[in-house]
Amino acid sequence: MKYMLKVFCYILILLHFATGQTRERLWKGKILNSSGTPLANVNVVSKSSSVRSDNAGKFTVKAGLNDSIRFSLIGYQPETIIARGHDDNLVVVLKEQTNQLAEVEISTGYQKLKVNQINGSVTVLKKDLLEKQVGMNILDRLEGITNGLVFQKGKTNLNPQNKLGITVRGYGTINGPLDPLIVLDEFVYEGDINNINPNDIESVTVLKDAEATSIYGARGGNGVNVLTTKRSKMDGKTRIDLNFNTSVKEKPDLSPLAIVGNKDYIDLEEMLFAAGQFDSRLNSWDGPPVSPIVYWLDKRRKNEISDDVYQSQKAFYLKSDLRQQYRSYFYKPAQTQQLGVNISGGGASNSWTLALGQDWQKDNYSRPAARTTIRLANTMTLNKWLTVNVSASYSNKKNRNSNIPSYATLASVGNQYVVPYLSLFDENGSPAAFYENYGKTVLDTVGKGRLLDWNYYPVEDFKYNTETNTIQEYIANIGVSIKLFSGGMFKANYQRQRQDGLIDNHYMKESYFVRDMVNTFGQINQTTGKVTYIVPYGDVLWKTGNNQESYAFRSQFDFNKKVGQHAFIAMAGLEMRQTKAWGSSMVYYGYREDPLSMVPVDFTTSYLKKPFGSSGTIMGSPNLSPTRLNRFVSIYGNFHYTWKDRYMLSGNIRRDGSNIYGVATNDKWKPLWSLGAGYVLSKESFFEKLPLNYLKLKATLGYSGNVDLSRSALPISGSATNSTINGSLPYARIGTINNPSLRWEEVMQLNMGLEFALKDFPLSGSIEYYIKNGSDLYGETNYDYTSWGARGTIIQNVAAMKGKGLDVQLNYDLKSGILGWQSSLIYNYNNNKTTAYYYPNDQSQLYRMVNASGTQINPVIGYPLYGLATFIWKGLDDNGNPQGVWNGEISTDYTAINEGSIGSAGEGGSAHFIGSAIPVHYGGWLNTFSYKNLSLSFNLSYRMGYYFRRSSFTSSALINYGTVHPDYYDRWQQKGDHTNVPSFEFPLTMPGRDAFYGASEIIIEKGDHIRLQFINLTYNLPKISSGINNIQLFANAANLGIIWRANRRGLDPDNPEAIPLQKNYSLGLRASF
Repeated sequence: MKYMLKVFCYILILLHFATGQTRERLWKGKILNSSGTPLANVNVVSKSSSVRSDNAGKFTVKAGLNDSIRFSLIGYQPETIIARGHDDNLVVVLKEQTNQLAEVEISTGYQKLKVNQINGSVTVLKKDLLEKQVGMNILDRLEGITNGLVFQKGKTNLNPQNKLGITVRGYGTINGPLDPLIVLDEFVYEGDINNINPNDIESVTVLKDAEATSIYGARGGNGVNVLTTKRSKMDGKTRIDLNFNTSVKEKPDLSPLAIVGNKDYIDLEEMLFAAGQFDSRLNSWDGPPVSPIVYWLDKRRKNEISDDVYQSQKAFYLKSDLRQQYRSYFYKPAQTQQLGVNISGGGASNSWTLALGQDWQKDNYSRPAARTTIRLANTMTLNKWLTVNVSASYSNKKNRNSNIPSYATLASVGNQYVVPYLSLFDENGSPAAFYENYGKTVLDTVGKGRLLDWNYYPVEDFKYNTETNTIQEYIANIGVSIKLFSGGMFKANYQRQRQDGLIDNHYMKESYFVRDMVNTFGQINQTTGKVTYIVPYGDVLWKTGNNQESYAFRSQFDFNKKVGQHAFIAMAGLEMRQTKAWGSSMVYYGYREDPLSMVPVDFTTSYLKKPFGSSGTIMGSPNLSPTRLNRFVSIYGNFHYTWKDRYMLSGNIRRDGSNIYGVATNDKWKPLWSLGAGYVLSKESFFEKLPLNYLKLKATLGYSGNVDLSRSALPISGSATNSTINGSLPYARIGTINNPSLRWEEVMQLNMGLEFALKDFPLSGSIEYYIKNGSDLYGETNYDYTSWGARGTIIQNVAAMKGKGLDVQLNYDLKSGILGWQSSLIYNYNNNKTTAYYYPNDQSQLYRMVNASGTQINPVIGYPLYGLATFIWKGLDDNGNPQGVWNGEISTDYTAINEGSIGSAGEGGSAHFIGSAIPVHYGGWLNTFSYKNLSLSFNLSYRMGYYFRRSSFTSSALINYGTVHPDYYDRWQQKGDHTNVPSFEFPLTMPGRDAFYGASEIIIEKGDHIRLQFINLTYNLPKISSGINNIQLFANAANLGIIWRANRRGLDPDNPEAIPLQKNYSLGLRASF
């Protein structure tokens, strides 16, 4: 941070001396349109003045030598010139402004097209927009500014393939992968998204509808995000771009976590102890851990300590605050520095780019991380008909994890999940022992003092644990383009990608992990008392490797030609792809780095284990994970036809084959297609009378797919050995039965929309309505287990769903003199429902959603995938018991109420549907205000039309798990209390009481809220010298919190039980030379 401030100061000093020597003068001239007609009221802006042209198009403006002068007028493209020489007769020509979006060229991964040539639905985010946010993950920069895309963090549906937490136009699957496909420079990207340096990305194109995604066939159903890296042009100029920023993120704040005060918690423990609630644990043969107060209460009851000692211990814990201790001792402000250098150049027949990136980071636990990226791209035109593209990239990402336990882990003792009064230090200020696996009584007596210290000390243990996670990635690509004839070209591309991951867990001999392992397998001679350590007392190194390799080849014929009023764009190609993944793990006991050595151990022999005499083998035997090999082959075609620049017809077709699926007819080769049409009305002669500058109508219909790489049509078995059953002979167990009819899921999309731009008002935008239906979706169905596999159900393509939505984006760009305002408003609507699904035992409908948390998909026919249903709430009775409805009557028969939830709403059932657990309406509002060289941007994101289930106090949670929600203070205690929190019931005598309350509508909250996503302040320094094109300083603040929410409890609807998001502050510099 100090270094960055020094850089800023030096730049400002240079600016002072550089600008101080510039003398201003008057510059005169005339402004014309393309036809030579003078333009009046044109804004003419320099650094020091702002004027307008007169009716004859003439102007006089004050500016210094080499200052920039900008000319702008609604309906015309802005123009900027540099004031040079002594010319008093400047002539500036402004070109009429067409739809600027239509001129933007995008990459679909297979071809480059202008937006106006596409009938499908795409969202394009250029570099300038991506740079309004900072961060090490490129996808994080899309939040709140991308039409049709929404972040659904935490909604992974328990599928390890769902890593991105984003969706494009909602869902098209129930049990399949939810993530959109990532494409990096023409090829599907199979690696970790964190390997990609955001500073290398020129643009992100989000492909949303069937025409845009069907070209990706069976992998495009969830949408496609195409990342295009920065490339140089063949203009003979060498350019250096520098990007540096430093960020600080606040320490997490634990105070909002829902817990009660120490005194109240201890009072409850004393009451429950007196009632015998902890006796079963205290008297258990395995001596499980208990909380400190329960431990000292038991010691007092056994007369092992006096009441004075107990009261002294109690007084100590009354003053303890684990949240504050944890925040002070473990948490630190997180820091990030990013440095990127992009060097590019070229000549008449070649262009090259060298991009270097180095990032450093320390998280809130001061755990260091670093990422190094190198990318080299070269394009060579060898002659008029042959062009060769070569590129290579390397990424090295290393994280170091000190294995600091989370607050939730430390606050848990045995079966008590949140004990607020625990302390990291004892009354003498020494590190306090925490008990994870065994109680204090057990550890104080086991081995009779002959074993190693078996206590766990959180404030010390993390110093003896280091986890180093290293990921290296290599990508090499070569492409050849051969011009066959006018408009015809053949292309061939080959890419190889490899990612090697290695996790080194180094446990020093002082760590709890080592001491626990050594003690567990320590053998004590009962005669001599000598201890034999089966596990050597030394360091342990646990190495885990994960490797992935992919090959891709594509050959493609392109045709692009315009004949008269007819324009043809087409392509046809063949693509082959193979991915291979494998891994291994190995544990080295008695590990030493210098001299490098280890001690062999016996992983097959079963030994007696302490402290209770059970038997088992030493963990960590060498392990090889199964190699997974996926092969794909595809043929595809695409065409775009335009007549008179206004009538458009397009289509895609693709057939995919894979070794994943069955051999049934049409299962390995599945045709996917799309058709689209567009009509540019603004090209018609009658359109000139309308107040629109641009208007295009478009529609598409087509099919794409969704593939689950974890599934197989073939039976899969796993082998193992068990020395206690069959003498270590290997045996096999079938985990997946054969399924020859398994195929890809299918996603149908219909998209209808329009794009527009007003003529005399700086407003443009798009409106699109779509239908997105999934069929042949993965779901359970009955299976004759007597025929094969001993299973009653099987996953097949039997489920279905329907979805629909609306994407709206309005762009406003106002410039008046030295002031400017750019605004982009995004509104998205998406809703879906399950239309076909099989339910075992016919337990269908609302029952599945009543007990749902809203974080997983719960398919119920006729309802949203992420739906919430609740028990009907009728308040509390005169004894503080919650009341529901059974058979149309108010009832406290919770068993009957629960059974009644299986019925349908409106038919006398006890439950009803509340709404979606994910936003139905969402979007953002991005604004940029500019004054001369200064601009201020901020983005508001909103999420509406959904609900979430909050936590509350229940008696069973307190009694069985030691969890006391602050709603405890609002519980019913006596007649006349006005509350909706039930009374504390002890002992528990009413089965289902707490389950009913926890699933009732009274604890459902509306999730609607608005966030201030980020604020970005940018200053462009005046041009200092001819060698410096631009220097830009910026400051950014992100995660600034919720500025409005529908719930009155101050909860974050997207993280109601989690630690609040921390604010992040950044300073940065961008320069071009």
